[in-house]
Amino acid sequence: AYASAAQAAPALQAAHAGEGRALFSLQRYRDAIPALARAAALPPFDTEATRLLGQARLLAGDRTAVAEMSFRGFEGRDLDLRGLDLGGRDFSEARLTEVRLDDARLAGARLVRARITGGSFVGADLRGADLSQAQLGNDLSRARLDGAELAGASLFGALRGASLRGVSGQDANLGNTQAAGAVLADARLPLALLHNADLTDADLTGASLVGALLNGARLCGADLFGADLTGADLRRAGFDARTRFPEGFDPITAGMEPAVGANCRPPP
Repeated sequence: AYASAAQAAPALQAAHAGEGRALFSLQRYRDAIPALARAAALPPFDTEATRLLGQARLLAGDRTAVAEMSFRGFEGRDLDLRGLDLGGRDFSEARLTEVRLDDARLAGARLVRARITGGSFVGADLRGADLSQAQLGNDLSRARLDGAELAGASLFGALRGASLRGVSGQDANLGNTQAAGAVLADARLPLALLHNADLTDADLTGASLVGALLNGARLCGADLFGADLTGADLRRAGFDARTRFPEGFDPITAGMEPAVGANCRPPP
């Protein structure tokens, strides 16, 4: 019906917008682009048609669309955004699956309540980004998150060699994370969930982990000098002779156990 109306009245913006929205909802993104482009070009200005046009172009494989489009609330899957400059962009409440953001620049970006799963952020620049209540189930190895806001965020993927220097936020969930060699120096993560996390050789110097759950974590070779572990739960966390603790801290009294084997596990 919309297509017929658009043919009968080519200057009727609403007809082109309706046709484009209908095709977009059917995931016929390439077919939706011409109708949405006409709707965006005709008066009155249609914010929704313009937003969908950018999204349709990207979902059809046009990476240049990111320069103009809005990612807020965007839903998409199997996207290649590697190496793109997305600094300061708003991804709040986006729902993305299998998105590749390796080496992308996302410094200062807003990912508030975003849910991005099954993809990759390897080497991505997320310095100063706001990840409040975000859920990232991705490979964040070697990513830079220095100064990022992690209040209520859940990072379920790998953080091997990642830099989280000076990150902050209460109730961050990094439980079961593979974070060997990660840098969390001067992090401010009260009540953080770090249970069963692999923090082998991690730098936690000066970190504030007040009330954090670190039970079962692997801390062999980790540097916790100057860290605030007040009220932290370290029961069954593994350590070895290389682990460096805050001055006066007794790991045995805290319930930690000397690890055995290369995987830094307490004895059964």
